Amino acid sequence: MRRNFLLALPILALSAVPVWAQSSAVSGQITVSGEAVAFATPDMATIQIGAQGRGATPAEALNQTSAALEAMIARLKDNGIEARDIQTSGLSLNEDRIWDRDKQVDVSRGYVASNMLMIRVRDLSQLGGLLSVMVEDGANTLSGVSFGVSETDALENQARRDAVADALAKAELYADAAGVALGPILSINEGGISAPMPIMRSMKDVVVQEAVADVPVAAGEISSSANVTIVFAIGE
Repeated sequence: MRRNFLLALPILALSAVPVWAQSSAVSGQITVSGEAVAFATPDMATIQIGAQGRGATPAEALNQTSAALEAMIARLKDNGIEARDIQTSGLSLNEDRIWDRDKQVDVSRGYVASNMLMIRVRDLSQLGGLLSVMVEDGANTLSGVSFGVSETDALENQARRDAVADALAKAELYADAAGVALGPILSINEGGISAPMPIMRSMKDVVVQEAVADVPVAAGEISSSANVTIVFAIGE
């Protein structure tokens, strides 16, 4: 009997250790989330503009748009727009057919060609003037204008900083209301960050039919949002 009693003591002692360790590891925590939206004024714009032409033959229709595009590109370069910021975004050629009710057949009305450019304008003060002179050079289709920022990282990081500040303010408020001290940060988790989205100014595929004065444009603001979850220990 004595031998059995002596052997049982170490077993009991060992089994008691993890129970004590587990209970001592549990401590109070405060978990909060922070959200923020950062705003910036756009410093660049992207426009989609081009020319549409008609002709009795495919070549005639294409020649009309090609002449307009050549004049537009030359004008853009004369105004300091770099080649890297000028890109063909669409080229199409279709036969224009209409149903003749009297004859009950499709009748060809010739061909329609369309050639579009996507242009990045890095100096917004040029935008209105460029739209106007390209119309003079033959542009008759304007799909839209979008505004953005060249340095997206700076805007996203500002949203992150503001989200952390929001979480800290909440944690301090809760700790004060509960009458406890706010301890160190145990973890920070980013819930998501929204990249700055370009602001679209749709022109609904307007067909421009005559020259216009400098087109007035308003850039507005763009935004980036962030949210974080921060876990604090409750201080002693």
